[in-house]
Amino acid sequence: ALNTILYFVLGIFYTIVFCIVLKFFNRKEKEEVRTTTFWLISVFLIKIAAGFIYGYLYSHYYTTSDSWDYFNDSLIEYNNLFHQPAAFFSIGTDKGSLTQLFSTANNAFWNNAGCNMVIKFFAILDVFSFGNYYVSCILFNIFSFVGLYLIYETTTLQLKKNRCII
Repeated sequence: ALNTILYFVLGIFYTIVFCIVLKFFNRKEKEEVRTTTFWLISVFLIKIAAGFIYGYLYSHYYTTSDSWDYFNDSLIEYNNLFHQPAAFFSIGTDKGSLTQLFSTANNAFWNNAGCNMVIKFFAILDVFSFGNYYVSCILFNIFSFVGLYLIYETTTLQLKKNRCII
């Protein structure tokens, strides 16, 4: 029960810190960008809630989920980071597979490079979430939200400048 409370406090802390950062960066609300800080924070909180609901549903009612599989694999890499750093930084390569670097086999390096990088990224997030799925969900949503926000801002500015869509 104490761990649950600590994870809850940590999740609230990360959420509040990012909302403050959002408010700071959106402080210069230019007239070209119509998004207010209230809407940004609201959408961010909805995005986190959707991640929590997804995580809960797939951990209790469904048998398989990519995000839970990646998270469970990231816990292994998280432990490797602290106990076997060479294994963590090897990115799934070993001496036997180096000769087949560009193979299309299921266990080949390039065939799994995308999954391996996502798992390594989640393992780094696990350092800050202490291995909790829901706190990691908040941290991951921070990165994905910033990317979506920047795409939105760029698109809004370009559409206003060009006045036509080609």
